[in-house]
Amino acid sequence: WAMLRKQFVIGPVKVNCNVVYSTKTKECLVVDPGGFESEMNSIIKWMKKKHLQVQKILITHAHLDHILGIAPLKKAFPTADVYLHDEDRFMYDAIEAQCKMFGIIAKKKISKLPTPLPLEHNQVLGSDLQDTGLQCKIFHTPGHSPGSCCFYFEEGNSVFTGDTLFKFNIGRTDLMGGSFETIISSITEKLYNLPEDTVAIPGHGDTTSIGQEKLHNLFTQDHTSVNNKPTRGISPQPISGHQCLVCSSLPHFTTSSL
Repeated sequence: WAMLRKQFVIGPVKVNCNVVYSTKTKECLVVDPGGFESEMNSIIKWMKKKHLQVQKILITHAHLDHILGIAPLKKAFPTADVYLHDEDRFMYDAIEAQCKMFGIIAKKKISKLPTPLPLEHNQVLGSDLQDTGLQCKIFHTPGHSPGSCCFYFEEGNSVFTGDTLFKFNIGRTDLMGGSFETIISSITEKLYNLPEDTVAIPGHGDTTSIGQEKLHNLFTQDHTSVNNKPTRGISPQPISGHQCLVCSSLPHFTTSSL
């Protein structure tokens, strides 16, 4: 058994799109395919060269930079199911309006996205992918958006945190459906219950770990404890850093093992 991850930094604001795959069965999952068509075609070419078969497309939330490349991916792998929390369907269905916000001309194949299957908190995906290590647990983590979700791969000791948790930062909460109090609760009551050595892979920027965030993330320090002693941090506002819609350029094409 071996599970690997290939990361591509793509799209209008450099989202981390990840391909998680089994070297044994060649089955794979794609998390947040937010790239332009040309970028997605390059990823598809890489996957086909590896003889990978996409089984599921997992969407952490329905902001444009996380869903822009679903159509070409679904065309290349028509049997792949798309998964999204129902509370973000209103944004998913409004992809054309989101494209206009970015000045992107939405082609028909972009604007007519496949109907996603719903995600639920504590749901386990991948019962049909036995012996691959691709099973993951769903955490509904609203705050950045109403339907934001994180995907925890216990066997890979990793969690995809979307735009809920970044390295020493959190997702912005001033967008439609956002809530600072809710995102803090999502992080501290759900993500911070994972093992401290769990690798956290955000929607933008560098990887981190749950333990590092509990120690150093100033946004959550008022709500967590270190060595069983309450911590008192400042209360910064999430207006900078690697965040959805305000991301800076990042290096392309990095590879690591889960």
